[in-house]
Amino acid sequence: GIENIPTTTMADALPPQIGNPVNEWEERLRDLLVSLGLTEVVSYCMTSAEKESRLAPQGEYVRIANPITPERNVLRRSLLASVLEAAEKNVRAESLSLFEIGAIFIPHANELPDEPRKLAIVMTGRRIASAWDVKDSPAFDFYDMKGRVELLLSGLQLTNVSYAPTDAVSHLHPGKAAEIKIGDKMVGQFGEIHPLVKERYELGASPVLAAEFDLAALAYASAQSG
Repeated sequence: GIENIPTTTMADALPPQIGNPVNEWEERLRDLLVSLGLTEVVSYCMTSAEKESRLAPQGEYVRIANPITPERNVLRRSLLASVLEAAEKNVRAESLSLFEIGAIFIPHANELPDEPRKLAIVMTGRRIASAWDVKDSPAFDFYDMKGRVELLLSGLQLTNVSYAPTDAVSHLHPGKAAEIKIGDKMVGQFGEIHPLVKERYELGASPVLAAEFDLAALAYASAQSG
């Protein structure tokens, strides 16, 4: 007798469509970076202190109670270290322009860690990959990275941007490093990886350029600019 049960169409009001401004802003940021010729990488949040110490000592870590492998027994404290590892694994490519957006994990005793979000960019190799009409393209240098940074900030419609030399970042080459300010707020730094740091990675002979941004500071400046 189941055929005698009347059929009805299920209906209900659609739930309100609520956007996520933070995710939408990050997607816009990704689109800008891709339009500048960069390729996004997504790396593990799990790493080891030994791997990250190649870039710079990071202090205490959030340790994983049951790591999937001994090489991934802590949560990362440097996003740039993760992108450098990705570049190292793809060093055979003539030209690499990589970025990642993600969280790092700052431990607190007996509390959940802070999870600030960062943007890291790495460029190395030839400015233009070899082709039938391109034979001897120069390698990326400091000004290639500065140009990408300027175009990124312009795309975010940020004004009152300034650059100043810095020697406060241990993994960047003194004289080839700069900090980025919007107004009086520092939002990031960029430059050439220090040669002694570069020796700890298998990244070929070309200079390695890197940039790192505090996404909270960048997003706040973007919101203030309207």
